[in-house]
Amino acid sequence: MLIKIVAAAVLLIVTLIGLTYDSLLRDMDQAAIEYGQGDPEAALAQYEKIQHRLESMGALRLIPAKDRRNLILNQARLLYALGRYDDALDRINRESEIGGGSNSDRPFTQPKTACAIRCGSTRMTGTPNMISSTLILSGTS
Repeated sequence: MLIKIVAAAVLLIVTLIGLTYDSLLRDMDQAAIEYGQGDPEAALAQYEKIQHRLESMGALRLIPAKDRRNLILNQARLLYALGRYDDALDRINRESEIGGGSNSDRPFTQPKTACAIRCGSTRMTGTPNMISSTLILSGTS
């Protein structure tokens, strides 16, 4: 009898985790739709809300690396599109802190380089360098 109760409790917990995770993935899809409809501010707010939810549950490190990278890269792309180059670069650099590794692999190289170029040229000339605009916005996830 005790084994059945424990098994039911474990099943309930796994089901709740699955439903919560599915909700987060749907929210990420909604943010992508908002960006596609030309509302980067709303999409960024949605991604930041998702990240906050994950951090409050202590689950940001626990979700699959691909989903975490998509979340972080999409936030960086939106920040970049909004002209917030330093914030975009900080967001990209944050992945290595969260994942405990390096963000020098392929999905991060292009956006990181583009942000660094924009940040540097903006600091030097006061205006962003247009070379990097296609690099980050066409990056892969």
